[in-house]
Amino acid sequence: MTDPLRVQELFTFASLGVDNAAYSTKQVTMTSDKAITLSFEDRIVLVGVQPPTARPLPVRADAALLNNDGHTIALRKDFMLQIFNIEMKTKVDGTELREQVLFWKWIKNNILAIVTPTDVYHWTIGQQEQPKRIFSYSLENTDISDYSANDDNTYFALVDSSGFVIIYSTEKNVSQTIPSHAACFCQWKKTEENAEPVTLIITELYESKKIFMNELGTSGQYERQLIHSQIDENDIAIFLHANERGILYLFTKNGNVILFSVDSGEFIFKKNVTEQNIIAICSYGDGIVFITSTGKVVSVQLDDYIAFVRENLTNPRLANLLEKRAKSDTKETSFETFEQLCKNNPEEAVQYALSSNLPPLQVIEAFATQENVKCATAYALDAMKDDKQEYAAAVTRILELNFNTFPQVACAILQQEIFHHFDKTRVLPWLQKYEQYELIEKLFGELTVQDFASMEPKQALIKLREKMQQDQGRNVYFVVQVARKYGDRIGSPNMIRLFEEFKSLDGLFMYLSELIDVTDDHDMIMKWIQVGIVTGAFEKVNTFLKSSDKYPVDRVVQFLMQDKSNLAGLLDVCVKHGRVKDIIEYLGQVDSESLRMYVMRNPEAGEVIQLAREDTN
Repeated sequence: MTDPLRVQELFTFASLGVDNAAYSTKQVTMTSDKAITLSFEDRIVLVGVQPPTARPLPVRADAALLNNDGHTIALRKDFMLQIFNIEMKTKVDGTELREQVLFWKWIKNNILAIVTPTDVYHWTIGQQEQPKRIFSYSLENTDISDYSANDDNTYFALVDSSGFVIIYSTEKNVSQTIPSHAACFCQWKKTEENAEPVTLIITELYESKKIFMNELGTSGQYERQLIHSQIDENDIAIFLHANERGILYLFTKNGNVILFSVDSGEFIFKKNVTEQNIIAICSYGDGIVFITSTGKVVSVQLDDYIAFVRENLTNPRLANLLEKRAKSDTKETSFETFEQLCKNNPEEAVQYALSSNLPPLQVIEAFATQENVKCATAYALDAMKDDKQEYAAAVTRILELNFNTFPQVACAILQQEIFHHFDKTRVLPWLQKYEQYELIEKLFGELTVQDFASMEPKQALIKLREKMQQDQGRNVYFVVQVARKYGDRIGSPNMIRLFEEFKSLDGLFMYLSELIDVTDDHDMIMKWIQVGIVTGAFEKVNTFLKSSDKYPVDRVVQFLMQDKSNLAGLLDVCVKHGRVKDIIEYLGQVDSESLRMYVMRNPEAGEVIQLAREDTN
């Protein structure tokens, strides 16, 4: 056994019909092997690895970033960021930044990390909230190449390609700058049974050519390791990854892969796998996958590495340690067997996964890759029947898969309350699509104005009508707030009919008052004037009549003459538009005291009225 690595060119972009002379780091993003995005001037192309696929989207954006879930995409244009569900063709969220975006990355399925020249933000998607600043930093000639977080989002590593890594702790609210080109977090535990895992931070110290591995926290299980990085002169690290088998991958700019043991810190193997420029790289299975500037997608995986250590390195102690590590984590080896069953005998794969205690999300994703939602659901209902919080991501995924293929199954799962822990914000758009309004209210409880942000118009109207029926006097102001904020989506005619249905003239006037300055619709303007007069809002109406030219003069004059309650408004309109004949017609119906008071308040109109009086004599 002379080589513990299996290097394979999976495909090229050209083989998928996507051809380009050369690709750059700004053009290609890869969150995982399921989320590769190519950005061109006139389109976005989504690329999948297993199986190799290319899906063009007719979208123009400065940059795009596909989520690991495969259907959520972030688009950036100038300072605008928007999130879309490409399967449902709906907008999920949006925000506008005041700073340039230097780097962005999905660190969770619902959290987008955004790096500006001075700050790092996290944007929780689907909450209709603004990005939250996590920490500030200061670097000269900033060129951010990576950003990562530990599992519970308490430590973050910001990597600058010029040779600095900033480690930030949320618990201590402090940051530390390390001279390095790469960093990664790793969950590590002793091989003894029931050992508690700890988080390691691993960096490459380029000045001393050392790899630094240190435990975060205070358990003291892992002793600090400083080992030689085996990096050549004039070469630098660009990527670090520690897999579940206790193997650390170090990938260099010149295309070298170097392997170490996380447990002992010992060097295992070094190999050059490409001479082309690397523009994107990420973990893949128990190894890594990278993309070259020519559009090649290449995987690097372990291949009988324990035998290599035992036979070629003649290091039985390390081989035994690695073997013990592999056996202590049977989930990894079991998963390989499961994957084969998943392809060849899916029903047996369900039973195997249940008996092997595999991670639920991993199992569900494997079935999803084979487009076998039925087996994924059968597994999920059994494996996660104890409804633990830790299953939230897996439950969310199985609901999404069913909504996309068997929506009645997804609704039944929710109606029967089989699961209680899942991402409600990701489930909500599906419930809206299939008009499951009772489920929405059941899941989300008492509504707030913000809850209407993503509701479909039909559902929103049902909820607003219920509010008015429950307590019109108390809820009318809530309904007005919703109408003001989301009336465009719900539809102005729908909102007007709703207020009229409940004879809520005050609510109707408050709502229309928000539109009066931006609409040219004569019917809407007339309705506002009429309701304003009926509700006694003379001052607002008359101010508008004197200052605006948007209303239909003939209709307004006719209404005011018939109404007879707003002399000042009528005279304002007639004087402003030179309607002397209308004043003459109306003067006989006006009592002298009201006319005198109007002239006192509007002396400029006195001459016109006097001429009109003389014409009547």
